[in-house]
Amino acid sequence: PGHDRFPGLFVGERGFGDDHGGVYAVTLGWSGSHRIAVEKLREGEVVVQAGELHVDDDVVGSGYESPWCYATHSPRGLNGAMQTLHAFVRERVMPKSVAARPRPVHYNTWEAVYFKHDVATLKELADRAASVGAERFVLDDGWFKGRHDDRAGLGDWVVDAKKYPDGLTPFIDHVRSKGLEFGLWVEPEMVNPDSDLAREHPDWIRRDGQGLILMRNQAVLDVARADVSAYLFDALHALLSAHPISYLKWDMNRDLTGGGHGAYVRAVWALIDRLRAAHPSVEIEACASGGGRCDYGMLSRAERVWVSDSNDALDRFDIQRQANLFLPPEVSGVHVGPASCHITGRRLSLDLRAHVALFGHMGLELDLREHSDADAERLRTHIQNYKRFRSLIHSGTYWRRAIDADYSAVCVTSSAEALLLVVRTRSAQLGRGALLKIPGLVPDATYRAAAVQPVSKSVEASLALPLTLSGAALEARGLELYLPRPESSLLIHAQRT
Repeated sequence: PGHDRFPGLFVGERGFGDDHGGVYAVTLGWSGSHRIAVEKLREGEVVVQAGELHVDDDVVGSGYESPWCYATHSPRGLNGAMQTLHAFVRERVMPKSVAARPRPVHYNTWEAVYFKHDVATLKELADRAASVGAERFVLDDGWFKGRHDDRAGLGDWVVDAKKYPDGLTPFIDHVRSKGLEFGLWVEPEMVNPDSDLAREHPDWIRRDGQGLILMRNQAVLDVARADVSAYLFDALHALLSAHPISYLKWDMNRDLTGGGHGAYVRAVWALIDRLRAAHPSVEIEACASGGGRCDYGMLSRAERVWVSDSNDALDRFDIQRQANLFLPPEVSGVHVGPASCHITGRRLSLDLRAHVALFGHMGLELDLREHSDADAERLRTHIQNYKRFRSLIHSGTYWRRAIDADYSAVCVTSSAEALLLVVRTRSAQLGRGALLKIPGLVPDATYRAAAVQPVSKSVEASLALPLTLSGAALEARGLELYLPRPESSLLIHAQRT
């Protein structure tokens, strides 16, 4: 498996688009090495094959149960196939806990402090997160023994006594006293050579006949071994039993080498299943360094997936639009990152960063100590908007709206309302606006379309909103919008009157 090879694809007739053309969607519910092939036969037919990737006849002479392969067809283009997949995932794949309650706003510590865990600093971040409306505080990498950078500590899942001399309990109590749930980062399948675990059990490390291969200074544990799986269960079970942890961010920050990982994948699934059975109230995120484990096999065991480590809102908007072809918004974590993205270096407005995060499972991943009072108030308003609209976003009908090279949009609709996000990504044609058509509403009903505050002054001055139109007019004619600046966005709510 790789972080750049999602096990799925779309195949369609020539010229298909978001709203037209026959389209087939195929995806494999498998968290390991896979093979997807598309072949055009001499007769003109197209054949798609998808399955687990085997090497060295690893299943010859034994029984074998293949992973599930899911497929659907729509004559209504990408949107039709995507909406069928969303309905199926909501009904048959994702844990029922996702729909059982609203998806809580996260605050994640990673891009605020990285490995530098200081209890006083973290308490201040928890206070500030609660004040702007966060509902879950996730303590990321750096909390466990010897973990001061990415070169040591993985595998030793005990609290670092130097960083947390009183253990995690007093800090968790502080977080919970602010009305926040507490979540914790783990990477159970991995180990640093510089760890007590690696020194005590060097034979537990997977080598795949190629010697020790490190990526990000870490090796992979052979989870398919019963003793390794038992160790990991005991370590995680002890953490979850000793502390009121409601959420595990389960990471996997490297690829596996070689092929034929079937036993490994099934052992990881079994480990997660065993933990979920022992701690049914604990939710799990399949993080995997962004994009590594978004398949339906893992999604049946995780309430949330993480599709990219880039919090650059422009990158993430495009990534989310593509990921949502297979994933409904409520399972896709998206964070409001720092003003200057730590990966791309691009500096983007708070409005754009918050708008993009709102169309998924919203979170925050930035140093709130750097915010002015005005910034904090604006962020608080965006979080209130997420809470206002998350029921619609996480249960409504999702639409891709392709406009042109300058503008892109997504929207979610029900019979009673629609929420639209319009993003101007660049300014190839100055002065040009966009025509945004809104499908999925009741044709003869009347809707009032208005911008959702906060709106930047430059955008607000160019708007001809609010407008009252029929559902038929919104779908046939749409709204004419103009965003004067590139890298800007607008949120529009159409409410049935």
